[in-house]
Amino acid sequence: MAINRAAMVEIRSPFPPSETPRIFLWMQPFLARVSDDFSPKTIEDFIPFFLKAAEQQKTWAVYRDGELGGMISYQQVSPVVGTAHIVFKKSFWGHNTSIPAMELAAPEMFRHCKKLSFQVMEGNKAMISLLKKFGAKTEGTLQAQTTRNGKPIGVVLLAAFPPQPQESKPIQEAA
Repeated sequence: MAINRAAMVEIRSPFPPSETPRIFLWMQPFLARVSDDFSPKTIEDFIPFFLKAAEQQKTWAVYRDGELGGMISYQQVSPVVGTAHIVFKKSFWGHNTSIPAMELAAPEMFRHCKKLSFQVMEGNKAMISLLKKFGAKTEGTLQAQTTRNGKPIGVVLLAAFPPQPQESKPIQEAA
């Protein structure tokens, strides 16, 4: 468990499996921005889909003032790269909750990889902006990577790297 005391944000691993339906409900207001034609369409399809994926992932529940309102997941792709996904209910979006939660999970993710990779549906400006505020950089766009409503849509690739220690400058001696 990690806590950001200033923002009263806490993460706990794993995300409670019994709370999986909440993730689907949190996504509903912006489902068109995060899903494609192959995403689960019903809560009945989503629950087993998420639980199976979670078997291969590290997950965290995000709490603010004791209230559950987000999920972060991490999956190792290779010894160098990991991928992460985040979902927050609408009232948890913003710098006071989502960024501190990601910052709390990041050290553990970076213990296992040198690069966090994010794939965001083209047009999801809110997620791209959030990831950039977290420190991710855009690496490119995969054109026509999937379809939404039968039409091709791209996927924006972003990446975050572990913070680098500050280089100390040599002290200049007075002449």
